[in-house]
Amino acid sequence: MRGIGLAAGMETKEIPGATGYPDTNIEEKIKYAKNFIRKNDFVFIHYNAPDEESHQHNIQGKVSTIEQLDKRIVGPILKFMEEEFGENFRIALMPDHYTQLIDGKHREYPVPYIIYGKGIGDGDVDQYNENSVRQKNKNVLISYEFMDFFING
Repeated sequence: MRGIGLAAGMETKEIPGATGYPDTNIEEKIKYAKNFIRKNDFVFIHYNAPDEESHQHNIQGKVSTIEQLDKRIVGPILKFMEEEFGENFRIALMPDHYTQLIDGKHREYPVPYIIYGKGIGDGDVDQYNENSVRQKNKNVLISYEFMDFFING
């Protein structure tokens, strides 16, 4: 992920304890993200643990890492953003690709995403899962369209 950040012209840091696995140092990632967002318009946090659990065909591990994502990343970052910027921010939550638990392989299927914040209305999808994306495919964005939508609404 650091390579993608560098290619995009972003400042990157090697975060102590960042492993890409369930044992990654989430608190350190959050600390760095908070510091970065104070000086930058855009920050991304990559949490690879659910993907790694899918590669291992470990449903309990995948559920656990998604719960950790919500509790230890999304919740604290959302709280920080609201305290720091009031309503003047946007946040996106999305996987970088689809990985099937059954065989642990990446697939070229649409993935769900959430965009929350200033100027973003309610969508017509009421669940965050792959089936909702397939059923409401009119809301699917092509990867290169995502940033324009995220920035401009």
